[in-house]
Amino acid sequence: MKVRILTAAILTVALLIPASIGNAQERKRTKQQRSKTNTWYTFVSPDGDFTLSFPREPSREPDEFGPATPVRIYSLYTVAAGNRMMFHVN
Repeated sequence: MKVRILTAAILTVALLIPASIGNAQERKRTKQQRSKTNTWYTFVSPDGDFTLSFPREPSREPDEFGPATPVRIYSLYTVAAGNRMMFHVN
C-alpha cells in the first residue's frame, strides 16, 4: 500500500517538474525576442500621400524653391556599428 502511494507521488512530481521548467523557458525566450525588436518611426507625408519607415524621426530641413512650389525636405543621418546612412526625402 505504501509503495503504491509513494509511486503515485513520485510520478506526479516527475510529471509536474518538466512542465513548470518548460513554461519558465518559454517565458524567458519570449522576453529575449521582444528586447531584440527595433521600433522604427513611421513618417507620414504632410499631405498624407505616402508613408515611410525610418530608424528614428527625421528632422525638417529648410525648404527649397522648386519650379512651381516650395520643396519640403526631411533628412536623417545615422551611424551604427561603423556604417553611416543618410535618409533624405524631398
